[in-house]
Amino acid sequence: MVSAVALSLIGVGLLGAGIAAWQLLGWLFAGQVPLLAASWRNSGLTGEFLAMFFAWLPALLALAIAFHCFVAWLGTGLLWRRGWARRTALGFAMAWAALAALGCAVARYALEDLARGYPERASFARVAESLVLEVTLVNIVFAAALALLLIQPAVRAQFSAGS
Repeated sequence: MVSAVALSLIGVGLLGAGIAAWQLLGWLFAGQVPLLAASWRNSGLTGEFLAMFFAWLPALLALAIAFHCFVAWLGTGLLWRRGWARRTALGFAMAWAALAALGCAVARYALEDLARGYPERASFARVAESLVLEVTLVNIVFAAALALLLIQPAVRAQFSAGS
């Protein structure tokens, strides 16, 4: 099971880094980045978040490349049963769950602001809020599953022998 998780982390890490690099290189070759639609510029807190996202998009993509390379490196360590990888993966799972919950809280706050301030966008805000909650729950479940796998005595023994 640990090997399957490790290979999944390697695959997701390499895929994510590849997609982010592809987007960043495409924009560098095109000479421009996507622009935010003018209608979002006056949409309260949600519009401000979207404007910040688009303004920082190249830096966020560079950060995404680094993060996904870390995930692939972590998967490689788990595959090779390195002790540091188990400890790092446990920390990663905790950080993953905490950041998912924090991201959900921020997104819900911004979407509630959008629904209150702009009635014509209230239905969009409610659907987006529901989607944010579903994605957050999936992320927390995956993080908890990773942590539960790594604290099993048989798994701990595999990493003790491999260190």
